[in-house]
Formats: sequence, C-alpha cells, structure tokens
Amino acid sequence: MNGVPITSWSGTYPCASPEQRMARFIADNGGEDAYDTLAAQRAYRQAIEQALPSGFRLAPGNVFYGPTDGTQNVDGVWQTPSFHSLFDLHEAVIDAAVDGPAEGYPDDDYRGHGYLRRIAEPFRITENTTSILYATWQEIGGERSVETTVGAALSFFGRRHVEQLADSGRYDLETLGRAVSGGFGTADRSRDVAAAYREAINEALPDGFALKDDDFYGPRPRRDIDLKGAVKSVNLEQIIIRCAVGELRELWSAEQVAEEFGFASAASARRALSRWGVRATKYQETDSGRVQALYDAAQVRAKHASRPGRGHRSDLQA
Repeated sequence: MNGVPITSWSGTYPCASPEQRMARFIADNGGEDAYDTLAAQRAYRQAIEQALPSGFRLAPGNVFYGPTDGTQNVDGVWQTPSFHSLFDLHEAVIDAAVDGPAEGYPDDDYRGHGYLRRIAEPFRITENTTSILYATWQEIGGERSVETTVGAALSFFGRRHVEQLADSGRYDLETLGRAVSGGFGTADRSRDVAAAYREAINEALPDGFALKDDDFYGPRPRRDIDLKGAVKSVNLEQIIIRCAVGELRELWSAEQVAEEFGFASAASARRALSRWGVRATKYQETDSGRVQALYDAAQVRAKHASRPGRGHRSDLQA
C-alpha cells in the first residue's frame, strides 16, 4: 500500500465512515423515501477517492494514507522539522476531498453539508424512480468487480484442471504452462466468461432485480432479498467449462463401468470393453500406487447401446 497512515475517518470526523455521514444527511433531509441511500453513499466515497491527489487514498478500514515527503520518522512518528504531524501537513488536502471545494455554496449552507447535497441530489427519488441500488458486487461477491471474481476463478481452475484443458485440444503448451502458474485468467477470457456469468446471475435473480455493471438494482420500496443466495446458486465452474474449455470428457474406471452396466466385476467390464473395441483414454496412478485405466464414458455408452445381441446377457458373466 502506497504511503503511510495519516488519520482515521472516525478520528477526524464525528462519525464512523463516509457512508454514515451521508446516511445522517439523508436522514435529516427526507430519509430513505427521499433518496436512494446506498447509491448516494457509494457516490460520496467515490467522490472522495477521486478528489484525493496522487499519493493519497482512503483505504479499507476508513484510514487516510498519504506521502511522507518533507517529514521524517522520529520514534515511529512522522513529522516535519518544525514538529508538525502528517495530519497537520495534509489536513487541507483531506478536507477538500471530504467537504468539497471551499467556494460556491450559499451563505446558509455550510461547505460540507452543501457538498453532500450536491452528491445526493442525482439519487433523489421521484415518482418516476422504479429501481434503487440494493448492493454492490463487492458486498455480495467479495471482489471489486464481476470480472475480478471470474479472473480469480479462472486462475484457480487452470491450476487444478490443466489436464482437462490439455484434453480439450484448445490450448497450446505455452497457455497450459501459464495455467499451471495461475495465469489462465487473462483479461479477454475473463470478459467472455463474465458475460455468461452475468447472464446466469440475472436469470437467477427474482423478478424486478438485475445486476447492472457491478451493482444490484431492485424495486422500491426496499425489501429483504437473499442476493448472496441467488449468486451462490450459479455454478461458475460449469460456466468456465462451457465457455473456456467446452465439454470435458467424462472418464470411467473399469469399476465404474461395471457398476453402471451391472457387470459382475471390474475384470468382466474390462473384457467387455476389449470386445467392444474401447481402448483406455488415459492412465492414472491411484492413491495405492496402482496404475488405473480410464475410458471415455460417452464412447462406452455408445458401444454398450450398439453392441450385438443386446437381448443376450452372457456379457454379464465374470
């Protein structure tokens, strides 16, 4: 993280966060019936972040960070040669981001109050307002954006399923090598999967709700809704398989073939597979160190369905 801590929000302003400050303003000016509170709160935080000069930031936990230029660390405290603190040095910069510019407000509307009003005004609820902000993706999905979530999932998938990626025949050795190192979640691939993921999420949401960009919108008045449950009901890994891999081959061991078709033993299944002309697709080592043959399940099903003398069950004998 760039810079060092200057001051906390709660240590500087009489509330816990920018969101609480905006909520208090809205409560004093008509309440949630007058404004889309969540949208106004988010806009206020974004305005602060955008107003802070390069080298400054409002970090998670609502702590302001900034540069140490012109100061020195004396026993763990950053101060100027004239013993001013970092907050003394940067107070005007932080106030300008939090309360807005010093000019342009009516005499009866003090600076910070007027700035909050300007930010909240676009989110005033009117008779034409049909939807309001319910939550951001970060609140529901844990990442800053849908694409960030998908990129992380792609990287994880690539590390765990590089053999399936190779079996798909879609990727060269260089791409597979990057997948092993967690580099499967490229921007282009994330964008394509994210588009399908967004579509699936919108289908899973109740009527009247929608994921737009990285925000969830729904009807007013606000009501309780399990947005996290709707998102969790969408299987992102299956979407990755469909979009980035294609249909993965299902592979069966001889034991699974025997169970599927009622053979007396794995040995019986192997003899039948040999008669049907089904060869092992790959071999893997089991936990016990035994080498196990695996067969393409789709091919096994097709051969079983088209085998000669389907009414005769001598093939089930050990």
